[in-house]
Amino acid sequence: MVDSAFLQTSVVVTLRRNLDDEIIRTFVARIADIIRPLDPALVYFRAPDPATAFRAICDKRGMAWTLQHIGGFDGSPWARTRGASGMDGVLAYWREHAALCDAAAADAGLRTLIVEPEVDDWPSRRRHIAAFLGLTDPLRAGGVVPDLARFVGSYRNERGRQARLSVHDGGLTVDGLLWHRNRLVPRAPSIFEAESWPFRLTFEANPSGGVARFHLEGPDLPHTRLAGVYEKVD
Repeated sequence: MVDSAFLQTSVVVTLRRNLDDEIIRTFVARIADIIRPLDPALVYFRAPDPATAFRAICDKRGMAWTLQHIGGFDGSPWARTRGASGMDGVLAYWREHAALCDAAAADAGLRTLIVEPEVDDWPSRRRHIAAFLGLTDPLRAGGVVPDLARFVGSYRNERGRQARLSVHDGGLTVDGLLWHRNRLVPRAPSIFEAESWPFRLTFEANPSGGVARFHLEGPDLPHTRLAGVYEKVD
């Protein structure tokens, strides 16, 4: 599975450099031609209202991420050519980006499942995606239904980095490591995977049966290392 590479990355790289729309669509179509012999499947998360979608991402990822994103955007050739800046400029960019992605996805001619944000809820969408890809229903795999309350609390690693686990909307989430309230998907009674990230949390119990710590496994990120042991502190 290659996340965000076919459309998002290719369009971001070219559109922010202010390339012509036809050049960008031709570039994406050429990628589709190259990979077509592999019979790839495209799961396209369409954004019919890019402004609302981007604001929701900002709320989830926090002010620091939002300001960093806007700051990086303001210096792009796309923004300079249009005299665009700040949040209004970013929203204008994402509207143009979404329209290009819609066109490129239609041009690609790949096996495609379009996932609309206003249709169904996330459990239903996950089931549709799994069926489209010929995978086991992710909500039924293993029948894992752990007692989430026992994992709630603060954890700290030897470098002083702190993670806070809590329960929201019926699922376990983590703050302080990845995105705000990043959902953790159960894979076994004491094993979770971070949604949208290549990280796994394996919990260990203390002698009395309570949760003592978790081991975080995963790759180093560009500017930080998260993997290691996180001891429960409260």
